[in-house]
Amino acid sequence: MNRFERDTRNWFRDMTDSPGAEQAADYVPELRAGFEELGFRRVGFLGEYEMPGKPTLWVYEVLSSANGDAFLSLYDATVGPLRNQPRTVRTATLETALEDGSIIITTTHDKHLWSLDHPRAGFNLEGWSDASPEELWHRHEGRVEDLVRKLDSLVLRHDSMALRLWIAGRCIQVGTHVAFVALLMGFTAFVAVLITLVRLKDWLQAGVGAWFGPFWPLFWFAGLLAILAAGAWLVRNRVVQGWLGGQWLARQFPWPRRQRYDRIEE
Repeated sequence: MNRFERDTRNWFRDMTDSPGAEQAADYVPELRAGFEELGFRRVGFLGEYEMPGKPTLWVYEVLSSANGDAFLSLYDATVGPLRNQPRTVRTATLETALEDGSIIITTTHDKHLWSLDHPRAGFNLEGWSDASPEELWHRHEGRVEDLVRKLDSLVLRHDSMALRLWIAGRCIQVGTHVAFVALLMGFTAFVAVLITLVRLKDWLQAGVGAWFGPFWPLFWFAGLLAILAAGAWLVRNRVVQGWLGGQWLARQFPWPRRQRYDRIEE
């Protein structure tokens, strides 16, 4: 898990001309060799900040396909979607941007990219963990061909880090939107269950407390344990359902809207 130190304002930075970037980049030789045989060549290095406002950068090598129709990023990813988990999964991610703003992503590890599966916003994600470099590339080529035909749009020329940075920025925009809605729905479900449990406790105390007389403290303790056990089960299930429901809801609307890449910015 190599890291590179620099000041930060945004999530990503072009590290191609930065001294020491190649030495700091994640080293993924077993995947790199396979893609190199397929004609992929280095374009540069992409720096991703661990968190905005922190100086710590993760550095990834970025390559372009022989025909210039896709980027390949090689890096160590986290096991799951949380950024604070150890980065131990050797990952290859292929990305192709179309003129209409759509982005096609094919990766060997989609768990940490789950929020990028948002077709209505122009993001089309597919994961294949056991794929070899050749299998992943052929699968990506087929997906690009299908979507180009379906959307009647052309593939941009993938030969500059400016385009790679634009893709990275769009990924953050779309991924944050899906994650935020999922988190909001999960939190709403948690609050709803918590209110229900508090009202149940109050009803138990007001409704049956007088029946047990001096034995009420004992019954109250047993009832409280039962409520806590049921509550833990309810919270877990409802929050998970809310989280998944939030993901589904976020993907039902074309937001964030597609944005066309403007080469003038280069």
